[in-house]
Amino acid sequence: ILNFKKAIQLNPSELKATKFNLKSVYKRMEHYNLGMTYYFMKDYDAAIVEMLTAVEVDSNYFDALHHLGDIYLSKGMPGEALRSFQRALLVNPNHKDIAQVYNGIGVTLYKKGQLPKAIEMLRKALSLRPNYGQAKQNLRNILAGMKEDELLRTDPAKDKEKYIEEA
Repeated sequence: ILNFKKAIQLNPSELKATKFNLKSVYKRMEHYNLGMTYYFMKDYDAAIVEMLTAVEVDSNYFDALHHLGDIYLSKGMPGEALRSFQRALLVNPNHKDIAQVYNGIGVTLYKKGQLPKAIEMLRKALSLRPNYGQAKQNLRNILAGMKEDELLRTDPAKDKEKYIEEA
């Protein structure tokens, strides 16, 4: 707080900009939190409206973009989910939760029937966070459900049992 007060003393015009920024931060968080509440209540339409509002306030809001992808995926809208996850990835490729975004992309691509790319994204999630249980489970589920010939097209050097063991 002392540094904040000193900065204002040095440049009082910054106070107005700071107040505006704080208002927008609170507004985006308010809509994000409301969106997450609706998401947990499985009211996906209301959750989408709130997340889109949060993104309207701050187009670079990683958390809202990431969870908007989750919501679209839950609602059965993989195209929109993929766009949202990809935007989150572009906004902050080094975010602490980026492995979750790669997992979301992987699941979305799987739902769109793009198995090799889905596996690649899930492996990327695991390379960033090796103990990420959800990504491991998603990869196992995809691999276990694949036919031997699909698996060989994905990676000809692997046999199915070894591939699943590695996941």
